[in-house]
Formats: sequence, C-alpha cells, structure tokens
Amino acid sequence: MKCALVGKSIGYSYSKEIHEKMGLYGYDLCSVAPEDLSAFVASHLRGTDDPYAGINVTIPYKKTIMPLLDEVDELASAIGAVNTVYHRDGKLIGTNTDLYGFLYMLREAGIPLKGKKVLILGTGGACAMVRYACLQEGAASITIASRDPENAAVCQAHCCGYDALPEDTEILINTTPAGTYPDVDACPVDLSNAAVLPALEGVADLIYNPAKTTLLLAAEARGIACAGGLSMLVAQAVAAKERFLEGSADTAAKETGNADTADTDALIRSLVSETARAKRNIVLIGMPGSGKSSLGKDIARKLHMTFKDSDYVITDVTGRKPGEIIEQDGEAAFRKIESQVLADLAKEHGQVIATGGGVVERDENMQALAHNGYFILLTKKLHRLATKGRPLSKDPAALAALYARRKPLYEKWADLTVDNDRYYKDTLAYILRMLSR
Repeated sequence: MKCALVGKSIGYSYSKEIHEKMGLYGYDLCSVAPEDLSAFVASHLRGTDDPYAGINVTIPYKKTIMPLLDEVDELASAIGAVNTVYHRDGKLIGTNTDLYGFLYMLREAGIPLKGKKVLILGTGGACAMVRYACLQEGAASITIASRDPENAAVCQAHCCGYDALPEDTEILINTTPAGTYPDVDACPVDLSNAAVLPALEGVADLIYNPAKTTLLLAAEARGIACAGGLSMLVAQAVAAKERFLEGSADTAAKETGNADTADTDALIRSLVSETARAKRNIVLIGMPGSGKSSLGKDIARKLHMTFKDSDYVITDVTGRKPGEIIEQDGEAAFRKIESQVLADLAKEHGQVIATGGGVVERDENMQALAHNGYFILLTKKLHRLATKGRPLSKDPAALAALYARRKPLYEKWADLTVDNDRYYKDTLAYILRMLSR
C-alpha cells in the first residue's frame, strides 16, 4: 500500500517522514506540472494495477483537482478546497483534513477564534479553509488581505490591501508562502514594530519550514501567543491516514490504523515532537573556549547529526582563521563574513552548530539561527576559558569586559544553560538527556 503528496514543487515537504513514521504504508512526494495533473490522476489513481491508496494535495492544486474527482464531500465543497483524496466504492473522493489540522494547531497554542477580529493574509486554497474555520468558530469579523484586488473581490469577506490592515485585528493568520524555506527572511507583515497591529493577541502561520518564520519570531518577541504549521501538518496527516485506510484493501493496515486512533492527540503530539527534534538545529553558544566545538562534535556523533563549526566554515570560505581576519581586517569585517556564513547554515536542518563567541552581538545572526534553532548556552569560569589565538580575549581584563557585555545576550537566547566546568562525560550525558525530552 502506498500514498503520496502531490504539488508543484515539494522537495521541502516533511510529509513523507510523518506518514511513514506511522508505519502503515509507504509515501511518495510527487512534483507535478499543472498541465500534467489530469494525467497523473488518471494514471496513478485510476489506471494502474497498483494505484495510490490515496493522496494529499498541496499548493497549487487544492482547487484545480476538484473537477478531476468523482465526488467532493460536503466539507470540502463548503471550504472550496480539497487536500485529501481517497478511494471509496470504486470512486475517487475528495475531502479536506486541513481544517482539522488547523483547529488542532490553534487549540494547542491557546489561540481562540470565537468572538475575535481575524485578519487572514492571502487568498489561495488555504485561505478558504481558514475563513471557513473562522465562520464555524464564531469569529467576530473576518478580513482578508490581498495584494491583488481582483482576488480580494471573490473572497466573500471584507477585504483590504497590505497597506491598510485593520488596527483592531486580534488574530493574524498567514496563509501565504512568504517566509517558506529557502526564502526564510521574507515576511508578509512587519510585526517588529509594536505600532503595527497593536491589538494582536495571537499569530498563526501555516508555514512549517522553517519551524519559526520571521513573522512568528517577531510575534514571539512581542509576547504574542503564536503557532507554526508543524502541528497542523501532522494533525491533518493523521486525519488523512484514516481516509486512506478506509479505502484500502489491506485489512492489517486498517486494523493497525484503528488501534492507533484510540488516542489521536497523543499520536499527534508524539509525531510533532519527533519531527521537530529531527528537523531542528542544535546551536551551541557561549564564550570562546567554553567547549562548543568539542561538545558539538560528540553531540552530533551521538545523535547522528551533521556537525558544523562556524569558525571552521569561515576558514574554508576565506582561507583564513577568524583570529587572522580580525587582526588583519578588523572585527567589523569578520562579523560581516560570519553573518553571511551563519545565514546559510541556519537555513538547513538536522545540524549541530558550534558558533563563535560573539555571534550574539548581532541580532541578525540570532534571528537567522532561531528559525530552526534550539540554543544551548555553555558556561565556564572565566579563568578556565582558553584564550590562545583569540585576539578579543587575550588578557583577563579584556576577557572580563567581553563577558560582561555578552552575558545578558547569551541568557536572552538560551533555551538550555549548561555548566561546562564539570567532568566532560557528565556534561555530554546531561545535554543528551535534556535533548531527548
């Protein structure tokens, strides 16, 4: 038994790992050109000896696939978008499990819709689902923001341009792809300015790669409740799994699937946690000589992750060690190179990244690393820090001044603080234990 995800360009998707972790069927990622969608449905869902038991549908086909199916159920018809297709009684049936996933995401994040003034960014298939959810949950008002007035006109809701967002918005929901990997710096609305949407109480972004978009990082900095799209992706996948098994001739898979649904929320939380751990970067921060490189190598080895030391990458790129760049060109020149290297490293997943001691002094570095990063701060008594070859901390007075400047920045970003003055094996074991939670 096999299922698949169908979209235009989906190499970034986590769906294969999520579905196959449930252990019930194989799962393919199928990038299909718009002109080939009809032929794909005919050959891979209808015409083969071993057709897909079902497919998930993503951008840009949630609406265009509907005429190619035998039936579209009441929910998907009301929403106006299909994201799950399965077999039933010899027919291809379209439904929408995104709604279930979306409401699960909001519930887990504590973001209500009832009685709230909601602003939706974007006018695609995901917008249709979110608008339907807002209506079902009793939102006080719904406004849809579009850069295209023609799209806005068909949304059946109050519409506005991005230059006229309602200031009384309480819940902001992004359904656009702005901020999706690899263009992680893109952001549909600048929330870093507290004067923008001052009444905001909650922000939800349907994007799941990166884990925290620029939009979510800005909301988080303002203390606004926020949610990324990973929990929605997993929850809708679990709901889709039930549809796939419903139409499957594989009795064993059906029985296993029914057993798994006994505690659906527990299954979703487990898959979210497992996927998040697999995709995140573990970022080691702390003073020069605090043990980031040595511990980073062993953490990566134990967890079967890729190890990257930003200083080593800088040396590979420039042909010079960081200390040499600082001494020859000055600290400002080095920091510019470091920021470029970190921005590239931060976009990828499943890495242990050892950073330079001064990485925290540029907010752009930390913002970039925060998209997928879990920060571990390593601390060590100053007199035990290695200073050889480190021009910025070459004597005790310079080292103390450097630490005083950086300490509050380290503490601001740390998800976990670890004292590295103890026995090395104990430190490593403690970190691994904490990362497994």
